Amino acid sequence: MIRLTAAAALLAAAVPLPATAQPSPESLLCGASWMPSPFGEPDRWVAHVDAGPVVLSETGEAVAGRVVCTFVEGYGHLSPPVAVARSVTTPGVAQLPPTLVELQQEPQAHVSLCTSVEILGGGTYYWDAIGLAWSADPAVDCWNWFPPGPEDKVFDVVDPVLCEVLAGLSPGAGPVTIEPDGDVPGVWECPPFTDGGPS
Repeated sequence: MIRLTAAAALLAAAVPLPATAQPSPESLLCGASWMPSPFGEPDRWVAHVDAGPVVLSETGEAVAGRVVCTFVEGYGHLSPPVAVARSVTTPGVAQLPPTLVELQQEPQAHVSLCTSVEILGGGTYYWDAIGLAWSADPAVDCWNWFPPGPEDKVFDVVDPVLCEVLAGLSPGAGPVTIEPDGDVPGVWECPPFTDGGPS
């Protein structure tokens, strides 16, 4: 887990930190892709989570901060955390590179993925997945994030093989169109997925 360091403290002293700074709504929020769990347990899995770039001030104020991606067991930022990934603290723009996290939860529990931004010296903002805006109130909802079911794991084996074959047949023939990445519109979708999951 990435933690605030002495270098970040020095950065805070060097950068003006107006309390009115608020992240840009055009920022890229936390996203995650799951991976087959090496643990062989239905309530444990691993995921790659990333976020950004997040513009820390919508109005261009000179601020520093970090983006935080939190899996929670529930629906909102105040729900119990399951796993957390934090970016380093940087001026102007924050970004979390793909980070591997391990999650464990009760079977059948609902999991959400929350995005928040901590402005150094200026408070924390929480992305409201219902209002589609940043809020200073932590009592807002997060994105639903569903853990993989057993049927989804089939795609981990099928996709790499089938998509490579389909990509080699691009652009298709006759009425069948095959995209360069192997997508067959309306029939099969290869990663990266545009609708949140395999076809």
